[in-house]
Amino acid sequence: MPATLFSQLLDADGAAKGAVWEGGAGSGVLLVDDRGRIRGLSDEAPGLLKMGRLDIIDREIVSLFRPADRARVERGLSLGPAAGPARIELEAGGALELRFGRRTRKRTPVLMLAVAAAEAAGEPAPPATAADVADLSHEMRTPLNAVIGFADAMIGETYGPLGHPKYAEYADIIRASGRHLLDLVNLMLDHARL
Repeated sequence: MPATLFSQLLDADGAAKGAVWEGGAGSGVLLVDDRGRIRGLSDEAPGLLKMGRLDIIDREIVSLFRPADRARVERGLSLGPAAGPARIELEAGGALELRFGRRTRKRTPVLMLAVAAAEAAGEPAPPATAADVADLSHEMRTPLNAVIGFADAMIGETYGPLGHPKYAEYADIIRASGRHLLDLVNLMLDHARL
């Protein structure tokens, strides 16, 4: 369902098209740009958010939710589908289940489900797809490679002596741990390709 939804809502340039989401009552979609501003929405979104359409467009998405939940919304935008569904409390009262899509041409789709509709459907969170696992493994490999590279530079004393001998030992532990994690991530990616 979400993959179809997301492809329908974006045109070839990644701009929001008209409200074409046919998810039914209790669900809607927001399209969020890379700065966290809402650039498009389905016809159902204003009712779910308890706001007028013009009050939603160009607004920062986090401002719609209670301060305690804003970091979870930012995390969802950053991680996309890997963040999984999140129950978020609205600033205007009530709650929504949010599911974050994969960023496409500078837009991140966010599926909103009324909590009552999500609970009534009794639908568990969708399992991670191979593409989700591949995205997650890529996001993990990049910082792990940096950690390993910096540990190698410290062990080789590329920029000068480390000082205390314990630092070289710590750098070696960091490098070994980073390599172990990288092997696990690569294994996870290999399994996702099967």
